[in-house]
Amino acid sequence: MKKLEERDYHYIFAHRFLRDIFFDRPLLFFQRLEITGKSFLENAMKQVANQCKENDIIDTVSLDFEFINAIEKSKFAIITLPDPIAITEAKYIATLRLPNMSNEEDREFIHKYYTLELTSDSDYLLCRWSEDNNHINTMKTTDSPTKENFIKMILENIEFEKKIESKKKQK
Repeated sequence: MKKLEERDYHYIFAHRFLRDIFFDRPLLFFQRLEITGKSFLENAMKQVANQCKENDIIDTVSLDFEFINAIEKSKFAIITLPDPIAITEAKYIATLRLPNMSNEEDREFIHKYYTLELTSDSDYLLCRWSEDNNHINTMKTTDSPTKENFIKMILENIEFEKKIESKKKQK
């Protein structure tokens, strides 16, 4: 039997499995959350734990989600995970479907997937996964991993990315 601190399922669930489901069909992802809610997440986590042969240590009690109304004309879900105990495990996941304000991409919406990852005993790092599976370190950290701080960090990051895009267009 694996020790709790060796739980692969927690990392794989947040950084691969759920990310891939989200980017593969974002609208279906949000529909599943809306219709089946927590059971969708629990079943997905159990599937990952089974694949990792970690059914004996799985923790879905604190697994939860909620939709946030923080950005107009968007979908924004926050997923709360079991508390991280190892570096790179996530405390929260955010999935976003945002209106595309850029004329460079020929699509109506863009999708973002954020994680708040444990980096030491008390520090957390905001990271983002791109649709082509690149892990992006935003360099934003906090020692207060609350849902409110996570949302604030994401909104700041989105504004920062908008400023960068605007500067690129001006050149």
